[in-house]
Amino acid sequence: YSYVDDEVIMSEIKGLEDEFKDNGRVLIRPSGTEPFVRVMIEGPSQAVVEQKAKYLAKIIEARLG
Repeated sequence: YSYVDDEVIMSEIKGLEDEFKDNGRVLIRPSGTEPFVRVMIEGPSQAVVEQKAKYLAKIIEARLG
């Protein structure tokens, strides 16, 4: 089971992509060797980027355990 199979996670990712589309980007990358998902967001405000990345990471962790 992967994050791409989870509608809630994908909806959150899509929402962030829409939010940052003109001023940044969202990159979610699963590790090929460990049970980790890397959450990377670029945007105009460091504080907002950190907040959104932590929020998305918590959702992914809660949904995928």
